[in-house]
Amino acid sequence: MHMFFCRKLPKIVLTFSVITLFIFGLSGCIHGIVDTFTPAQAETSRTTIFDANATGNTQVYNPTEPADNNTNGNSPEETTPSNTEITITPAEPTPLASATPSPSPPTEGYDNDNNTATPTPSKEETPEPSIEQLPSESPAEPHTPSPREPRNLVAFTFDDGPHRYTEIIIDLLHEHGGVATFCVLGYRVEGFTDTLLRTIELGNEVIGHSWRHANMTLLDAEEIAYQILAPHMAIYEASGIEPPPLFRAPYGLIDDYVVEVMYELGFSMLRWSMDPRDWAIRNPEHIYNYIMENVVPGSMILLHDIHASTMEAMHYVIPALVEKGFELVTASELIAYLYGDIEPGKEYRGRR
Repeated sequence: MHMFFCRKLPKIVLTFSVITLFIFGLSGCIHGIVDTFTPAQAETSRTTIFDANATGNTQVYNPTEPADNNTNGNSPEETTPSNTEITITPAEPTPLASATPSPSPPTEGYDNDNNTATPTPSKEETPEPSIEQLPSESPAEPHTPSPREPRNLVAFTFDDGPHRYTEIIIDLLHEHGGVATFCVLGYRVEGFTDTLLRTIELGNEVIGHSWRHANMTLLDAEEIAYQILAPHMAIYEASGIEPPPLFRAPYGLIDDYVVEVMYELGFSMLRWSMDPRDWAIRNPEHIYNYIMENVVPGSMILLHDIHASTMEAMHYVIPALVEKGFELVTASELIAYLYGDIEPGKEYRGRR
């Protein structure tokens, strides 16, 4: 046993020494790394990561409070027109002699053209008419007047007002012999009664766009009826003139349930055939070029009179369309020409 220890002891000591040196070396490396990464640097690194994630380019449209003086949560660009002269680079418009519609504009954004369905008829009542896409291209569709020659009618529809820019837009329309349809939020009528009255006096049309930009598909029957009737009555009480039985649903969202209530109330859904997405792309040149490239006789154009960029674009779009031979009419006039009388529970969108 003594001889065994004598032979093995040097190897045991050597092995223990190597392990000890390895442990001390590893400890020194760890301390060196910790010492070079200070708490201040750690905080800077966290801040940098947070800022990188916080500077996204996401846009969310919230027109619930489109008030003046930048109290609506919008950026100053939305409510303050630019003093810089805009240089418009005109695009080649579609010749009026051609009845071939331009490609359909993009439908992405806060409005959705596809959220419609056919209401389920009651077993005891007269079946309600199904909601259907009205003709957008073919002049031989059932509701299209025939055999009249196509006229170069175009309808502007402006959502989310009244607003102080509404006054400028109606003046431009009047100056060029045109009119439009303004889809107003009920809660804004009282604060812009004079604007609303003048809008109607100049021959324009005013209809409801809900009381405060509600998503109609999230409401029960009573709430849906309120969102349709309350702005309608506010317009009537302010002007003494009853609006046509048209309703522009916020975001373009409706479903079977909404259609049934609209039918019972005698209202129809006003859609659109062209969306320049002026609520998202607030650039007058974009708005101008998009309209001039895609407009066809029978276009129903969706715009918003609460944005400075839209108002500025109208200084160029309105005279350009008139110069090309288009007649600017209300949505009701365009519907009457294309489809005849307005029928409850149906939707009307114009031609693409």
